[in-house]
Amino acid sequence: VFGDGWYTAIYFTNLSGASVSFPVYFYSDLGTPLNVPSLNGSSTQVTIAANGTVMIEATNVGSLKQGYATFTLPVGVGGYGVFRASPSGGQDQEAVVPFASSSGTSATLTWDEKNLTTGVAVVNPSSSAATIAITARNASGATIGTSSLTLQPLNHTAAALRAFPGLSGVVGQGGSAQFTASTGNVAVL
Repeated sequence: VFGDGWYTAIYFTNLSGASVSFPVYFYSDLGTPLNVPSLNGSSTQVTIAANGTVMIEATNVGSLKQGYATFTLPVGVGGYGVFRASPSGGQDQEAVVPFASSSGTSATLTWDEKNLTTGVAVVNPSSSAATIAITARNASGATIGTSSLTLQPLNHTAAALRAFPGLSGVVGQGGSAQFTASTGNVAVL
């Protein structure tokens, strides 16, 4: 996400003893290439020295754009993403998120809605439609709501966890949400 008060950075660290290079591709919510002005296109080549770190940025320029990035990490490379919201007249807010696998059919999200709002990004990185069941549980493990979501191939959506139909019961609680794809794949941040 970038523009209209939003900024994203992706950090990669190479713990191997050799330099590595790999492409990163950016896609819109509908799975089409997403132009990232700060990177001059919808993809970029990342090269990391042995034991080095590289950051790529989608800067807060222009209108709001949302989507996702895909890449295949070489052995020894890890990292994370940082999302920053800079509301007009307010304090910056940041979230650090781990990378998620594009071949998964299940993902667990730990959430806290006691005095906060949990944002969720869900992507179907596969070439077939994904039917995704969502089960929210409270801190004691009791089911407090269920929902479902269908995402077309390579599509992405983002919303507050409480906004998914059937999940308003998460408000005021903490717990986990299980996202399970019966078809296609799912990655959740």
